[in-house]
Amino acid sequence: SACLVGSEMCIRDSPHIVLEYMSGGSANDYDFTNPRWRKVVYLIIAKIASALEVIHNNGYVHSDVKPHNILFTSALPKKPEEALKGLLSGRIKVKLSDLGSAVKIGEKAFQLTPEYASIEHVKSMILGGISPLDDIYSLGATAFKLLTGKVLNSPQMLQVYNDFFLTLNASLLDSKLYMTRDFSPLRNVEPDVANFIVYMTSPGKRPNASEVF
Repeated sequence: SACLVGSEMCIRDSPHIVLEYMSGGSANDYDFTNPRWRKVVYLIIAKIASALEVIHNNGYVHSDVKPHNILFTSALPKKPEEALKGLLSGRIKVKLSDLGSAVKIGEKAFQLTPEYASIEHVKSMILGGISPLDDIYSLGATAFKLLTGKVLNSPQMLQVYNDFFLTLNASLLDSKLYMTRDFSPLRNVEPDVANFIVYMTSPGKRPNASEVF
């Protein structure tokens, strides 16, 4: 039923959702590519992995992990050392947003961001079978973007994804497309970290959220 704007009845009875205001913006708002910010990026990825572990253990896949959905309770300081202290102390919290994209493990995904989505994730939009490992791929692609400033999924992959969305022809989604990606921007990152991001975004076995954490 209609209610008068500002009336007590309207405020009390109308459907509404109250969300926490994340005044620090998203990880997409910051430039983390300077090597001095690496520890901050590693801590952010670890905390998001911890959040994914909870989601996965409850039988769901987030299905849209990306820098835009990583939010901060307050702005990160301009100096990486101070940002790291703020995150470690809990004065600044990092959270994973947009749980409206979540679906039960094994079901059809209805949302994704092509730049951060695995081939299997895209296939699941018509075939079902979405997996927690698709979130791990997206988190690895997110780590790649934060560290390098570049998108991991190749232009060829993105073009095929677009063609798939137009035709819904799953045969377009050949796993050989993974070979078109370029990991060379990780050459300036510590080898162990670079190798782990490759592992997170591999065509086959990937770590689970607990292992990433």
